[in-house]
Amino acid sequence: CDRCHESVCQPNGKNGVLVEPGDLDALKRAILSINNDNYSLLGSNALKTFESNFESSIVNDRVLKTINT
Repeated sequence: CDRCHESVCQPNGKNGVLVEPGDLDALKRAILSINNDNYSLLGSNALKTFESNFESSIVNDRVLKTINT
């Protein structure tokens, strides 16, 4: 879903690389763009994104709010 990828992967490449589904050339370029200089930064930013969006307490609160509305 569009909202999911926006919250998971920031479009500026800060915590990952987005590619269009089925675009193998874009996937190849994305994989090759990850190097020693940005690998650790992408990983630490991805962890921060996970912790602020997908920790169980956060997800549970979102589910309960959705159920109760």
